[in-house]
Amino acid sequence: MIVSVVGKYARARAAWIAIAIAGLALGCRQVDNGAFCCTSADTCAKFGVTAPNGCAEGLVCDDAAHACLVPGTDHCSGPEDCSPALPFCVNQTCAQCDGAMGCSAAAPVCADLACGACAAEGDCAAYVASDLGHCEVAGAKAGQCVACRSGADGAGDCADPAAPICDQNACRGCTADSECASNVCDTSTGACVAENTVIYLAPGGSGTDCKLATPCGTFALGLAQVTGLRKTIKVGAGNYTEAVTIGAKTVTILGAGATLTPGAINGAGIVVTDGGNVRVAGLRITNAVGNGNADGLRCALLSSGPTPVLDVEAMMIDSNAAQGIDASMCQLTVRRSSLASNAGGGLTIAGGEWTVENNMIYINGGLSSIGGGVLVSQITTVGMHVLRFNTITKNGAGSGVNAGVECSSVTVPLAFSNSIVFGNQVQGGGKQVGGNNCSWTYSDISDTVNGMGNTTDDPGFADAGQNNYHLSTSSLLEDKADPAATLAVDFDGDVRPQGTARDIGADEITP
Repeated sequence: MIVSVVGKYARARAAWIAIAIAGLALGCRQVDNGAFCCTSADTCAKFGVTAPNGCAEGLVCDDAAHACLVPGTDHCSGPEDCSPALPFCVNQTCAQCDGAMGCSAAAPVCADLACGACAAEGDCAAYVASDLGHCEVAGAKAGQCVACRSGADGAGDCADPAAPICDQNACRGCTADSECASNVCDTSTGACVAENTVIYLAPGGSGTDCKLATPCGTFALGLAQVTGLRKTIKVGAGNYTEAVTIGAKTVTILGAGATLTPGAINGAGIVVTDGGNVRVAGLRITNAVGNGNADGLRCALLSSGPTPVLDVEAMMIDSNAAQGIDASMCQLTVRRSSLASNAGGGLTIAGGEWTVENNMIYINGGLSSIGGGVLVSQITTVGMHVLRFNTITKNGAGSGVNAGVECSSVTVPLAFSNSIVFGNQVQGGGKQVGGNNCSWTYSDISDTVNGMGNTTDDPGFADAGQNNYHLSTSSLLEDKADPAATLAVDFDGDVRPQGTARDIGADEITP
């Protein structure tokens, strides 16, 4: 008896393949045969089938023999008598599964010798460790073990704070405030910020506790609520007229869709001083009026207190009477922001440490200003001094001043890279870039500047006449940045690189 059983599957498989080959020779399509199946593109292609062809419910596909098998119909004395599709010998019968063995999250329950759908959360207990511990009951994945369930049933399934959103049965980080109950998404981590840690502002808000249901109407009231727990200010869309000063506080200000205009003459939009640790994202600051103090943002160490920290991201700072950003002895980060049409210059940095990358800096300064696009001065000690992947154009400066990027009183070597400094308005011997101890590589500069990878090619802006300084698809700067560069995104948040290497400037050309 054993002799007649052993090898039964091998003989059956050979017979099935012979029939299939004969069918091909006669020109019939195997997909038209209800008993035929294939599960991979490679095996299906051999039979002229362009897509996987499964079996009817209750049958199992043997992809070696391309046959639909009925679990429990083949007798066996051991697993060697069974097919790969029915690999277990259970009670002398070939089976797809044996208890907990053989099934997958797509069909997790072993019953009647075959794997089937889940019906309750407990059916997916074996898949908790692989983050597929929930049983979906609706939709395309009904009966499968998934990371999270659709609809109201899935509320709370995504327990990882960094991936709180259920999207097509998979947990991911939030990407927009609207995805979070608190209306605040920390896009840097993907986590929804807890409502009890947020201070809410809204134009005309009359609240005094600055909660979601009772927002405050001014930055001053919001800052008064800052504590060690509540240190995120969510600024509702709209207009605010206020000059804001932040001292020894740690706070994040999220202002996408909001515009701040300083109300006082010679007042800056936001001033960060000693001990302040401030991140500002998304906010627009515009129309500061007056003379030398009417900056959009100012960060300054005023005494011997702790160095102020200012982190700027995705902001629009424009049309201010003085500098867009004026930083003195500050720890400054400026990323993915626009500094435009600021009469005193785009960005002025004196001392401190700083990172300036992925910014559009244009039409700042004028024929009498001390700075144009970027003015760097008083750098006397080695530290973090990064300027890369910026687009700096159409800025102006006084006679003899380098209108794109000026280095003044810099006594330690600074290395700048991967930037466009092109078409800035110079006069009286001024140039696009200049000053002692500032070198350039892999940059597009109107003047000829020595350095690896530098060029004087026209950048090929998309529409400079409309202040669109993204690169056109025909730009000669595509793939010309430093091959060793590692910056992961561009001004818009698009992934770098899109081609064989990164593009020079703030924008990465996308298909």
